[in-house]
Amino acid sequence: MEELLNTITAIVTTDCLCDDEDGTRDYCDGCYEWQKEDVFMVIGEWQKLNDITEDDTIRINGTKIGWQSRSGYKDTDILELHSALALDGDFTITWTLDLETKQLRARRSSHDEPMGANFEMEIIKMLPCDVCGEKIQADIHAEELGMCVDCSNRYYDHEGE
Repeated sequence: MEELLNTITAIVTTDCLCDDEDGTRDYCDGCYEWQKEDVFMVIGEWQKLNDITEDDTIRINGTKIGWQSRSGYKDTDILELHSALALDGDFTITWTLDLETKQLRARRSSHDEPMGANFEMEIIKMLPCDVCGEKIQADIHAEELGMCVDCSNRYYDHEGE
């Protein structure tokens, strides 16, 4: 892990880094797992900076994904964020936390992404509906006076009056 000025960076790669002094090794000591510890620290710092809970949704917005350079998003939670960008193959992911803007970004390089795919993490705050307890986005919670849309519709339904 590296900390420069206002950023913290962690890199994880599936390429084994367990070389002997002569540059060869017959087995891996688990370097990929060791590298993930640095990623957990960066994600943990981001979680503390942004007051993210396990109930919040993390939206990963990606660009230049795969050999067709596509864009898209994936929703996950803070507990699964570290593995959400992993591929079934060789890859390197560089996680960067900007301490000033509190923004977490990742860049993944692989065979199909030689120039790197870019990912930005977006926090979607979630709160429980005051009536049924279903998790809903915090802005909908505020707009619907603490209720999910279904409970709000039932509450304000004036049929039968």
